[in-house]
Amino acid sequence: VEAIIRSGQKKFIILDSLAAMVSEKLMGESAGKETMALTARLLSRWLPKATTLLERHESVLLLVNQLRDSLNPYGPSVTTPGGKSKDFYANQQVFFRTSKSARLTGEEVDDYTGHMVTAEVTKNRFAPPWKKATFPIFYNPGPHIDQYFEIAQLSTDFGIVQKGGAWITLPDESKIQGMGAFVKRLRDDPELFNSIKASVLGIVQ
Repeated sequence: VEAIIRSGQKKFIILDSLAAMVSEKLMGESAGKETMALTARLLSRWLPKATTLLERHESVLLLVNQLRDSLNPYGPSVTTPGGKSKDFYANQQVFFRTSKSARLTGEEVDDYTGHMVTAEVTKNRFAPPWKKATFPIFYNPGPHIDQYFEIAQLSTDFGIVQKGGAWITLPDESKIQGMGAFVKRLRDDPELFNSIKASVLGIVQ
């Protein structure tokens, strides 16, 4: 990571993931030997250096982590590997969560096409924290966020189109039944999509 930062070019670096990092010391030890907080100690020494380098070279480092069940009966039910230094030095923290009930299905019940994800900003040095967003991630072709679904969802949330039960009333007063049909209409009608997208961006910005 340091070599990439020092290359002199502005970089966006992703380290995936902290939970999967293995120290040289651990690689040389037996798997049955107890080792305590090796990653946490490494990060507590390295992150102050890394943040200085990132500022100096105008680069961004994105650290991906995983949730683990916490053994502390009095604290939060989940924790993240790597100690507390990563939380202190991070400029932003975003927690992503999903569940089985958030799965999206196709025409068949067991045809899973994606899932809904909730992202919560728990730390933010650039803007107010504790903001939440819910959006779908689809699997094919490759994991992605569908901009048509996103615009359809936001346009109903903002009242740009009117939703009554399963029916959606478009700005031209025509009606469509179901969110799936609305998304398909946006995908097939670029003029309608661009118009509704412009309205959404006008509210967001």
